Amino acid sequence: MFANIRRGLLAGATLTLGLVAAGMLVSSLEQMRERRRPLAALAALGTPRRTMALSLLAQATVPMALGLALAAAGGIGLGWMLLAVFGEHPRLDPRFIASVTAVGGAAVMAVALLSLPALWRLMRPEGLRME
Repeated sequence: MFANIRRGLLAGATLTLGLVAAGMLVSSLEQMRERRRPLAALAALGTPRRTMALSLLAQATVPMALGLALAAAGGIGLGWMLLAVFGEHPRLDPRFIASVTAVGGAAVMAVALLSLPALWRLMRPEGLRME
């Protein structure tokens, strides 16, 4: 019974992190579209593509890492208190926490990788032209 609950929780967490990743992807693409000229100017000044890609990865990683850390701390704390109310001894499942964190990391990498083609397209010199 507990294995089914664990699988359901992992599926729910995966679905939630997938929705968060989709929102982050839309937000990232919108931010890049708004910053078309500065990105093209950075490319024209010789900023390496690797630096821009790492910047994009950092912009996706920091919010997700903060969210996962706060969610893990809050969930562990609330679970601990709930079990203490019922007189049970709480036990952490590090494999489950690691699997949810791995799903979050995969979501961040997916957002970064899906954003790269738009970044390369916006770094072209045509982005400096005014309409």
